[in-house]
Amino acid sequence: MATRHKKIVETLEVGSSTDWNDDHTADYTSKKTHKCFMIGSNLGAHWDFAQTTAAANPSLEFIDHHEIAEIDSLVAGPTITSMRHEFSAAAGNITHINDSPTMITRVWIVAYDAATECAEWGLFESSETPFTANQDGAYFRLDTDALYAVTGSGAAERATDITPALGVPEFAQYVIELTATECKFYIDDRETPVATHLLTLPDSDLTMKYSTQTAGAIQTEIRTDAICLERNVYKG
Repeated sequence: MATRHKKIVETLEVGSSTDWNDDHTADYTSKKTHKCFMIGSNLGAHWDFAQTTAAANPSLEFIDHHEIAEIDSLVAGPTITSMRHEFSAAAGNITHINDSPTMITRVWIVAYDAATECAEWGLFESSETPFTANQDGAYFRLDTDALYAVTGSGAAERATDITPALGVPEFAQYVIELTATECKFYIDDRETPVATHLLTLPDSDLTMKYSTQTAGAIQTEIRTDAICLERNVYKG
């Protein structure tokens, strides 16, 4: 949304209120930023655990002098441990592809079952069941000892194996840039996306979600200490 003035001025030129016309527009909603650090509040105050099945809920832990959220599916499967960001103190969605959301998060992969689909994190439609096929979302998936960038429309999905370039990092920063026409995935500070998807983009409202799964006797455990969501375009 443009900002309109009566005249265009040079940098540092002095102006006055009369330079502003009656239809001057300041777009205060063009960028909304939400940051979540795992310090200072109960994890359950902002995250819903209802999709956890036969396992312990995610929890705040103080490990290596650092406070983190631990999503641990434990060792006796089948179990799922999951947390999804709340809207108005309940499970719900908080953004959409038309917001052009960017999600940034730090994730430690502590342990995982290399023989099955075992972890996923990113943007999902809130009610989608973790680890089901064709979820509405844009996210990272750890499956059979490989890391994937995934987008799904609810009817189909696209998964790009990014392991050949990266392996499965023990710790990394993950970035998802979603727009109405494409989704770009980044790892750490790389300027080039590790994957770009133009099709099978999510068409539902979305929230942030982290899930781990144990199918047999090998636990999957991931940790996060920081999440940022920027909604770069908003049209009311």
